[in-house]
Amino acid sequence: MDSHFEFQDIDKVSSIPTTHLSYIVQQLLPVRLIGHQRFEMFDKRFQQRTDLDDDDFQVLPVGSLAEGLNMPPVIIKKSGEEIYGGDFTDMDLMLVQVKEQVTFEQSKMYTEEYYALAETDDIHIGYARINFSKNPKVPMYKDGKILQMHMLSEALKITTNEKKIEINGPAITTLTPPVTKSNYKTHDKAPSTDQVLALPCKEWPPMARNWIARSHDRGWLDSTLIHSLTADGCHFVPACHRLSTTPHEEWRISFAATERRIAREAVTDHQRQAYILIKLLYHQTLKEKGLVTSYHLKTVFFHACERIPQMAWDENIGACIFYFLDILIDCIKKKTIPNFFIPENNLIDYLTDEEIQILKTTLEKLRRDLILPLLDFTDEKLISLASVQHPFRSLIEPVLSDMNMYLKHKDQKCTVLNAFIPTSFNILLKQLEEGKPEESVHVATELHSLLVKHNMTEETLPEFFTWNIAHHMTDGRLSISFLEQAISMHEGDEDFNCCRDHLPCMYHVAAYRFPPKSHEHKVYCDKAEQAFLSQFAHQGVSGAYCDYSLLLIKQNRFNEALTWLNKVIEEDNANLGNIYDADEIMTVDEVIQNEIVEHNNFSAPSTSLAYYLKVFCLKRCSEGQNNTMDSLLQNFKHHADVEKLPRTYALLGYSYMDCGDWRAASDALSLAIKADTQGEYTRACKMKRYCDERISQQEKSQI
Repeated sequence: MDSHFEFQDIDKVSSIPTTHLSYIVQQLLPVRLIGHQRFEMFDKRFQQRTDLDDDDFQVLPVGSLAEGLNMPPVIIKKSGEEIYGGDFTDMDLMLVQVKEQVTFEQSKMYTEEYYALAETDDIHIGYARINFSKNPKVPMYKDGKILQMHMLSEALKITTNEKKIEINGPAITTLTPPVTKSNYKTHDKAPSTDQVLALPCKEWPPMARNWIARSHDRGWLDSTLIHSLTADGCHFVPACHRLSTTPHEEWRISFAATERRIAREAVTDHQRQAYILIKLLYHQTLKEKGLVTSYHLKTVFFHACERIPQMAWDENIGACIFYFLDILIDCIKKKTIPNFFIPENNLIDYLTDEEIQILKTTLEKLRRDLILPLLDFTDEKLISLASVQHPFRSLIEPVLSDMNMYLKHKDQKCTVLNAFIPTSFNILLKQLEEGKPEESVHVATELHSLLVKHNMTEETLPEFFTWNIAHHMTDGRLSISFLEQAISMHEGDEDFNCCRDHLPCMYHVAAYRFPPKSHEHKVYCDKAEQAFLSQFAHQGVSGAYCDYSLLLIKQNRFNEALTWLNKVIEEDNANLGNIYDADEIMTVDEVIQNEIVEHNNFSAPSTSLAYYLKVFCLKRCSEGQNNTMDSLLQNFKHHADVEKLPRTYALLGYSYMDCGDWRAASDALSLAIKADTQGEYTRACKMKRYCDERISQQEKSQI
């Protein structure tokens, strides 16, 4: 229990890189599913339980649900039916008898406030006999089991035909039918409840006073919280030590209310994350043996929280999990798990040597390889409704494969690049495919944080979403779903305008996944137009004006397109540009499509593109306005001569071709070839040859 925590990049026992384990934990049990926000959800659910109201009792929710230390909802696939577990089960309730205050001090028994005396002589430490007699010479010990049976009779009165009652140790359990896929919509989701009778004590137990000094010394809990916890006192529940010879007289000193406050007020989200993973492993490897309970794990967990610096939980949760297992194994070897508040109370002193050996063997096997039972768990269970149906083992295959490679190269950036990035991308893609876009945005956000941590990106989160997530998806509909969700989750954040500005073109691209006259095509075109106009409302002239004009041109709305193109030409901003790749090939005209086919993409200054598109529109909506066209082409040529860019001259040449002026087109394309110092503009060369052939044909026809 006194072992010292130290960071380990590679665990010495299992040879598992702790960074890889930390990443796996984050993907399996993301903080958003197990964080502090669950307290609010639980408290709201508890307040709805009107059947628990009673004037004689204060109903105090305790245990893992109230502490936020429970597993998230678990979907168990069994015989074709999905059974939902997790937070739908086991709400622990202490029914505190408000009229019977207990004291450890005999002198207080003669005051009106106290009704019983806790006697701790000649009894297992951590337990007490409760003397209800005002005359200590004539003791009266109430039988906790009898009081428990009274509780049972009261519980039966409010039990419906759908629920069952049973006794489990000191608890009266009201069982609720399991939530399944078939009854999910009609089930009230109220969990089964374990109700335990409790007597209140406003005093901190004398045998737990050393905990106060220890807590101040360890520094995990702050002084204000320690003082508040001790001022709250404790409770007594009708439970005896397993080896007790007077079981009906013994009451256990309960710190359940204190533990609830520690779990809520001191345990961080990353500590909670680690503990819930430990509980997952417990369910997979230890629970069925019936030798230790989750309370033993929580006790060791609290001891670990005292010893591990909080920064370690945030930076390397994998190393903390291994350290927890080391503490637990050490406890088993020493045959003692010290109670967190009363260390002299050994929580496993009832186990036989044979049972200790079984635990030791099981835990040491787990310690050598905790990845295998973790994956076995995920093979048959889904953690929360947010999980994807795709096997978790398959999703994290790049991480599993990289573990052995990491032992050789020990390069975290290499691991991030080759394992973490593809795994996160695969996970968020599956989430999008299964209609869970909010989860995909969370995964992308966590990936961005990981890259920032390793100095592997300088992009802002919105830029990362746009260019490294949405832009790399082959299915445009998934890209749209992702960006729509990201924008929704950051409503009002101007930094996300780059995501908003990217959506209109994506809608336009998506429209061409459907036949041009189909309803779906029209829906996406309408979405694109609305998004463009919304974008223009909050920004000045941009290259998006050309993108919108292309949408209008595709719908033969040439006069409308001219309005937006004129704005770009009037602005004449050399910093504005447009680029189109293969995904956008259907949104542009045939000339630019050929450019994309030849060079994989097409890029040009926005003003140059606006001139070209204006000629295109004017040619189709105003065939008779020759003077206007001549003036436009002269302005376009002047603009090209100023810029002297290959693509600008090429667009000028294409405009002349559209007007049938092959010689002017050839001259413009010659200038494009000359301006291309790299000699890579093959499309311009081909089109010049084509123009020269047309000139030659015209000359021959005139002879």
